Amino acid sequence: MKRYLIDASEAGAGAGLGFDLAGIYKTHGASASLVAKNAAASIKNEDISPTFRLGLAYKYLFTSGYALPAIDLWTKQNINSKEGLNIGFGGGLEICYALQRDWTFYLSGGYSRSFGAGVGILFQKYKIDYAFAGDPGAIGIGASHIMSFSYLFGLTPAPRRSSAPEKVIEEEPEESEESVEVAE
Repeated sequence: MKRYLIDASEAGAGAGLGFDLAGIYKTHGASASLVAKNAAASIKNEDISPTFRLGLAYKYLFTSGYALPAIDLWTKQNINSKEGLNIGFGGGLEICYALQRDWTFYLSGGYSRSFGAGVGILFQKYKIDYAFAGDPGAIGIGASHIMSFSYLFGLTPAPRRSSAPEKVIEEEPEESEESVEVAE
């Protein structure tokens, strides 16, 4: 993997390029992911330490939706003047519930270096989300409030799950002969 660096020291500015690598494995509701951020990155001849993350989650299905608990473990070198390897832990929960036909409600929350929570609603292919990130006591300064509106191009939301199994009724094919009755 190559690193590219543009140095504009005379102007007091510089730019760099870094790479992130990620992979995910899913099986029967469980998933595991591994992410390497800032792999081979530098800006103005200063190397940026990579961050590694391991995530685990399991999707519990129920009649009208799911619950998705997840945990996250991360490592990084030299954070906030702390020399050596630093390890962090986070976790969260997302709950999805189909309210009615075409309406789905999402609620999520978690903690990884700071608190975060969100709520969203999906109607057909339109989604509105609100998220809060920061210290729960910091409503103003230090907190982020994020609103988004999305349209799902080419994707269709998952159909609502029914608790009753579907019945398949096979009909015998009709014969192609036509009969005509003549009344005398």
